[in-house]
Amino acid sequence: EIIEVPWVQPRQDAGGHRVFDADGNEAPLQLGEQAGETWGDRIVEAPLIFRATAPAMGCAVYQVSDAPLAEAPAPPEHDTLDNGALRVRFAGRGLQEITDLETGLSWQAPRGSAIGDCRLYEMGPGILHIGAITGVLSGRTGRGRWISTGPLRYVYRWECEFHGHRVRQDVTLDEGGRHIDFHTRVFCAGAQGFFALCFDLPVRGPMHVDIPFGVEPRDLSAEPYAMT
Repeated sequence: EIIEVPWVQPRQDAGGHRVFDADGNEAPLQLGEQAGETWGDRIVEAPLIFRATAPAMGCAVYQVSDAPLAEAPAPPEHDTLDNGALRVRFAGRGLQEITDLETGLSWQAPRGSAIGDCRLYEMGPGILHIGAITGVLSGRTGRGRWISTGPLRYVYRWECEFHGHRVRQDVTLDEGGRHIDFHTRVFCAGAQGFFALCFDLPVRGPMHVDIPFGVEPRDLSAEPYAMT
């Protein structure tokens, strides 16, 4: 798996890093988003991102050594990334399109929105402060940039604002991975209602979903809030 390990550089004279497994084999490595202070051109604190292998119910040991500071790859052209399994396109308003390279199936975001968009569903008065939905709000425009540009992990961060609320979302893809991770933070200025992470799916009807210790069919039309 590709893992992310918090790391603080203990010395000022070290530039970058290398990671080796217990047999001395070097693992592909990249640095995550820098945090904390800097010492001139030295990165003090940034996650180490590398491929690691561990046996089931076991552990593995990796060693970190010094190396020259590696330059990060350039961001993908036109904000379109091909990770070997998926091709995705971003804009300042978030994830706009996903194409499965094996099947050719494509999923596009609604106009003026994003796949995985965060929206505020305002409510009127009601019992336990739960009333009828009176409006749906989301940002019309946004701004985005690449936080990590590979070669193992790619992170695109976009932000938008509406009615005093600010939303920041990190969309993460791993090289060769068929999954996409969304990390969404809402800076709420106060509202009557609820925020929802919205995926306007291109399909309808039964789907199979994860449950504790299994998988079961699920009809979205029978799910609360499914149609929103």
